[in-house]
Amino acid sequence: MPPKPTPQDDIDLEAVIGLLEKRADLRAREIATELGVERRSLNQVLHSRIDRFVKDPEDHTWRVRLEDSRDLLDRRPGPFGPAAALIPERQRLEVVDQTSTCRDVQRMILENDFSAIPVRNHDGEVIGIATLESIAEHLHRVDSKNTSLSDALDSPIRHACERPRYVGPESYIDRHVDWLDVQHVIVGTAREPLGILTIADVWAILHRFTEAFVLIHEIELELRRLIGRHAAATETPLGDLLAAMHVQDGITRPSAIERLSFSQYIHVMYSPVGAPIFEPVMGSRSIFRASFDAVNRIRNDVMHFRDHTVPDASINTLRSFRMTVRG
Repeated sequence: MPPKPTPQDDIDLEAVIGLLEKRADLRAREIATELGVERRSLNQVLHSRIDRFVKDPEDHTWRVRLEDSRDLLDRRPGPFGPAAALIPERQRLEVVDQTSTCRDVQRMILENDFSAIPVRNHDGEVIGIATLESIAEHLHRVDSKNTSLSDALDSPIRHACERPRYVGPESYIDRHVDWLDVQHVIVGTAREPLGILTIADVWAILHRFTEAFVLIHEIELELRRLIGRHAAATETPLGDLLAAMHVQDGITRPSAIERLSFSQYIHVMYSPVGAPIFEPVMGSRSIFRASFDAVNRIRNDVMHFRDHTVPDASINTLRSFRMTVRG
């Protein structure tokens, strides 16, 4: 079943860029009105794409980022930020009013598998975070005052909140959040919360990067074993395979299989000497190359930290290819 669309999916990035190029220094509210989109969804897109947009901290207006802007050069790639880019892609932020009952909020958390829900006051500002733990602590407190459980559950959620912690949309979470001390943070401000980041979200991002690195390492080892195993089975010297591979002008021919770059493995396997050995095992060059090139692109993205996370589809591609070359 395809994932349900989110409000962010309705934001036309090029339309936002076109509007700001014509009328620079607009606030998010003005952009949303012009384009007829939800302001909160627009804010999340603007903050998550700091490679394209810049916010003025004084008057809160937005402009299109210039490609040669110096602040773009200061960004550190990797899985730690900016915070807005780390908000789970399909997260739809739910905010409850401070007058909602503990019972209703507890039910909402359980039914939707939420970890935390921001609580706002009558002015629309976030005043706290409700969790199952904070509600349980509230029930424990009122129990000591001889209040019935039913009455406690019907009390306003504002009495059962944790203090909210915030991180700026463009901040890096390894510098601005002590994850030994907090379980979740709100990305944004009390007035404009963009989403929630939990310790589970952070671990999931780090786990995907770690798994991707391990899978890439294992794939390279399996490719070496594959080449060595079939070369030995056909009594073909590895030196002959290396000598027959195509090497670009100006590139030194590797003297050992351990010195191959990742992209060179396919040239060893499908050289005039290698093709008769490996085509019966791995299929035609065109078939194998399609999978190999996909893995090589993922490898480059991961090794050079070109994105803030590793998509599940990329992990699945790496797992599948590892099984293919493992045999």
